[in-house]
Amino acid sequence: MKTIFFSADAPGYPVGGNISGAILSAKKAAQRFNRIKEFKGYRVNIWCRGSSGAILASLFASHLNVESTICHVKKDGEKSHCSGINPYFFKFVNVIIDDFVETGSTVNAIFDKMIKYQKSSVHCLIVHECFFVDANNIQQIIDFTPEYLLINKPL
Repeated sequence: MKTIFFSADAPGYPVGGNISGAILSAKKAAQRFNRIKEFKGYRVNIWCRGSSGAILASLFASHLNVESTICHVKKDGEKSHCSGINPYFFKFVNVIIDDFVETGSTVNAIFDKMIKYQKSSVHCLIVHECFFVDANNIQQIIDFTPEYLLINKPL
C-alpha cells in the first residue's frame, strides 16, 4: 500500500458543519488522486456511506479529471431512499471515501458491499480524518489492502 498525504483543514463531523473545510479537503484529495499515473484514463467508482460520505464523494467527484459515479452504500436498516449502486464494470478504479476512520467499521462495511457488486479490489482509500488511530497504522483496522491510501494530515 502506497500512502500519500494531502493537507487541508479537517472537515470535522458532521461534514456539513464545516462545509468549507470539506470542500478544500475533497479538492486536495482529488488533486493528489489525479496525479496517480496508474489511474489515468480510468473511470472512478466512488464508494461511500452516510450523508457525510455522500457529501465528500460529490465534492471529490467534482474535481476529478475523469468520469465518475457515486456508489452510495446504505447503513444497516436504512430505508430513507433507494440505494444508488451502479458501478462501472469496464476500465475503472474503485475508491472508498470516508470522512473519518476510528474503528474501520464503516470502510469495512463499504468494502463488504462493494465485493458483492464487483469481484474487484479497492484501488484507493481516501480518509479525511483519523480519530484514535495513527494514519500509519490504519492497515491494522481495515479488512482489505488498497493500492493507495490518500490521507489528510490537517493543517
